Amino acid sequence: MTIIQAFSPKTLNPIVDPGGPGFQILDQVYENLTWVDRQGNIIGVLATSWEQIDELTHVFHLREGVKFHSGHVMTADDVVFTFEELYKPDSIATFRTHFQRYMASAVALDDHTVQFNLKEPWPIFMSFLRAPATKIVNKEFVLASNGAHGSSAWDGTGPYVMGQWVVDSSLVLNRFEGYWNPELPYLDRLVYRLIPEPSTQFATMETGQAQVLLDPEFSELNRYESQPGLEVVSVPSNNTTVLSFATMKAPFDDVRVRQAVNLGIDRNMLVQIGLRGRGEVAQDFFPTYHWAHDPTFTQERDVDRARQLLLDAGYSSANPLRFTLITGNQNIFLDQAQIIQQNLAELGVQVDLLPIDYTALSAMTASPHADWQGHAAIYRITPLRSTAWEFTNYMFYSGGSINRARYNVAGGPINKEADQLIEEANGLSDFIEADRERARPLYAQAARMILAEDVPVLLLNFWHNADVIASNVENYYLYEVDQPLFKDVWLSH
Repeated sequence: MTIIQAFSPKTLNPIVDPGGPGFQILDQVYENLTWVDRQGNIIGVLATSWEQIDELTHVFHLREGVKFHSGHVMTADDVVFTFEELYKPDSIATFRTHFQRYMASAVALDDHTVQFNLKEPWPIFMSFLRAPATKIVNKEFVLASNGAHGSSAWDGTGPYVMGQWVVDSSLVLNRFEGYWNPELPYLDRLVYRLIPEPSTQFATMETGQAQVLLDPEFSELNRYESQPGLEVVSVPSNNTTVLSFATMKAPFDDVRVRQAVNLGIDRNMLVQIGLRGRGEVAQDFFPTYHWAHDPTFTQERDVDRARQLLLDAGYSSANPLRFTLITGNQNIFLDQAQIIQQNLAELGVQVDLLPIDYTALSAMTASPHADWQGHAAIYRITPLRSTAWEFTNYMFYSGGSINRARYNVAGGPINKEADQLIEEANGLSDFIEADRERARPLYAQAARMILAEDVPVLLLNFWHNADVIASNVENYYLYEVDQPLFKDVWLSH
């Protein structure tokens, strides 16, 4: 089966954030201790069972007889090594700060039993076992690879084995004959092709040269829906359009300017035109289907208030606000950026758009604000495990791993009360109803402070997962996160 991607992975090292294209490949090659089923229930993969001894101790029993692609039999030592790579002092893991904060140790009790010891309660520990970083690796293979693991050498337990990878062109995955479930996968080979141009994507799908198109341009979906032999599959998702301000430099070091931009944007237009109606306006931190969503908090466009805030900040027709908005070069971001440009032009604000590629944008927004090529950036974040913690901690907590706006970081906007609210709410579990009841008002209060008052970041919308498949693709399923699994997909003819 041939699968089209528009963008190349940033990396294929499981512990370094590979971006969406990388996740979609690594999920076929490596596996986690646990996953979720189609109803959202946690299920075992490389672990068959587990128990929580106390709030700091978790014990996992491993599936026996699991082999890595190299033939090495997985043991508890491999699991321990995988996690030690995440929390050791010199870890290169993207989300190392979370593992370093919470994890004290991982210990092999025997070849098939692992005990995790936490430093403090981690309410979403079970959820984080689905993280790309916690995909189990072969200790001996990684140590012997001399740094090549993840760039030119791979050894997972997944249903598919890495074949040839031609960077910026194609990648082949072959069926793993030694997979622990002998009935899977159904397909012998997955071929990923990099085709960024929508017209070429359509021609490739139309002629049957590919059977799956991941993340098509929303502007093209109507065309696919009317094409015989093709089907658009779509579900509400956690994909979030984010506009992050460089709060440590002018003009967005002034909260009035950030508030004015927030109030000047027509979020409904972004969804209806930019997303072609395939999404929903973001109000608080969460999409409407999430348990923590607060339906009482809304943000409507207010042009008069926005103009007054700009005047208060010293901007007028004689001294107009002008700034550069950096945007990913995908149409989903370019289309929305152009609408924002038009919206703000009504306020007398000139927005210069700077499209750059996905990898460069990600690297730049992780750098100091002084090094940004513009003053704000529009991009995507996807909380992969749907926890309230992930929707809030990453971007809005002082220690968040992708706190691009530097909120509650020295030199950026400081609101200790908001930081405390996020920390307190993040200490409660998504999986216990009593904790949910305690967390809801905390998240609601924090949303008002952060999204309406301090405004370090704009959450603009949550857009649907949408893929295109050929009519002979069977058992294809989309989760609310963009992680399709192909091990139980087959072609009917």
